[in-house]
Order: sequence, then structure tokens, then C-alpha cells
Amino acid sequence: MISRVDRGDVSVLQVEHGKANALDLEILRALAAELDRLPTEAGALVLTGSDRMFSAGLDLPALVEGGPRYIFELIDALNGLLERFIDLTIPSVAAINGHAIAGGFILAAACDVRVMGADRGKVGVTELLVGVPFPPLALEIVRLAVGVQVARRMVLHGELFSATDADELGLVDELADPEALLDRAVEIAEQLAAVPNPTFRLTKRQLMAPLRMRLEHLGDRHEQDARQVWVAEETLQVMERFIGDRLG
Repeated sequence: MISRVDRGDVSVLQVEHGKANALDLEILRALAAELDRLPTEAGALVLTGSDRMFSAGLDLPALVEGGPRYIFELIDALNGLLERFIDLTIPSVAAINGHAIAGGFILAAACDVRVMGADRGKVGVTELLVGVPFPPLALEIVRLAVGVQVARRMVLHGELFSATDADELGLVDELADPEALLDRAVEIAEQLAAVPNPTFRLTKRQLMAPLRMRLEHLGDRHEQDARQVWVAEETLQVMERFIGDRLG
């Protein structure tokens, strides 16, 4: 499900979880555990998917089937994983090897750098098309990663962007030849790991400060509002229709 290969000081985590790398409770908890188990000597982290799929986002059928209790557990697990990424004291690089959609893109956006394989899938956040709101932490991560104007376009329209468009809009930091994607991600991770760690930690904390302040001001209220919308009967019905229309 998750394999780790250490390439020098860089730990590479590869997710392989079904054909879509869908984020269910099992994979979210497994990823969090892998972050907690990173070797103390790790200088940086690279996160990637398998085949032509980084992650298609949350496992919608599991959400509908699991009901409110499962949904709340999954939101907790997603928040916990995202918090681990933004609190990570070593550099993290997302090697986007294919589609990174909804929660999949948010996971990539939680990394410090995003490198995408040229002509390898699309990226975007489709939550509103599914009928669900963003947990506050997820939305703030997107806002910080791509900027307010682009985030608004992505969020409100649920548009999916090709690798070329993603690069032009700043959704990713650079494109790489798909065959050399992982090597390039490791190279970037090594460059960032060469920065003295206290300097990197402080700089990242400074970069994350606006996100922290917004969450401190609005997070609790919006979090509870979002959870109630997620489990509302109307939301589950929209989700079921989306599954029927898009997933057969």
C-alpha cells in the first residue's frame, strides 16, 4: 500500500492503493504512520503515486456507505495527515506522476514543492462539484499554495487543469519528463535538504504563519459548519448522484 525507499538522505514514499489511489481511512492513517516512522537521519521527503495516478481524492463510495461516523473519522484523519505535512521539519516534495484531484491535489499542495510529469494527468479540486465543502485546513492549504485568485477559480469552478496549464498557473512548481520525474523530485529534495535545518524550519514556520493565523481566527467555527454539511442528507444525495454519473 505504501512503500518507502531511502535514496541517500531522501525518503521516498510511494502510494499504491487501488487503481485511483483513493484516500480512504486506511490509507490516510497509513500515510500518517509512515510520516511518524521516518528515520531520524532523513533530510527530506518525496511523496509520489503509482502508475499514472497520484491520487483521485477521497474515496466517495466509502463515505456514502460509511455514513456520518465514518465521515467524521475520515475528516479527522485527513486533518491529522495534512497537519503532519505542514508541521514537517524537513523539506517535502510531491512528485505528481498522474492525476491529482480533490484531496489528491490538496495532499500535493501540503508539500513544500510540487513537480509534475509533463502530459501526465490533470490536477484540480472538485469538491463543490461533489457537493461537499472544504475542511478549513484543506482550503487554507490550497489558498497558500496557489494564491487567492487562482484558488478561487479552482475551488468555485472545480476545473481540472492539464500539466501545462497547471505549470502556467503556478499550481505546480515545475514540469519534468515523466521518466525522470522521481529523479528530479529527489534532486530538488536534496537541494532543500542542504539548507541548514534550523534555517529551513524557521523559514517554513514563517511561510505558514498566514495559514495558522487564519485557522486560529476562523478554523473552529468553519470546521464544525463543514462537518454538519458533510453529513447532511442533501449532501449525501448529491454525492450519490455524482458517483452514479462519474463513476458508473
